[in-house]
Amino acid sequence: MPSLTQIIYTEAATLPLKDAAFQFWRYKSNFDSEELPPIDWNTPEAQQRFKESFAESYRREREFAHEGPTFDRMKRVHPHATDADIREAIKAAVKLDDDCNRYFDRNYTDFFKAIDAAVAKAKRDNPGFLDTTYRAAGSYLLFLWK
Repeated sequence: MPSLTQIIYTEAATLPLKDAAFQFWRYKSNFDSEELPPIDWNTPEAQQRFKESFAESYRREREFAHEGPTFDRMKRVHPHATDADIREAIKAAVKLDDDCNRYFDRNYTDFFKAIDAAVAKAKRDNPGFLDTTYRAAGSYLLFLWK
């Protein structure tokens, strides 16, 4: 049985660049845990580095996503796309994700309406994705804020 990451790779190869980039970005932690070397969190040094640098590394990871592992993953499934087009697709995917979170009203009275409103605003500011990607963005918000 194929793993989730294998399924995502297969699916991403059939998607337009921006939508594939969003898939890879959405499942980034899954890919990272499978593909990158593990961190020994039992060491005090690793724990301290994590505490001191979480906000900075989170910002840097998003700001430079187009130069990191997501770029390599995209290049594997879209080898004929130009590097510039892949980088722009990744930037667009991260922006869509950031905007969905930014527009999510954490003081909601109706959780599902808050998700729908956030995705609608993010869709307005981030055109050009497939409807399935906007639905996936809403599902991801649901997962993150449940």
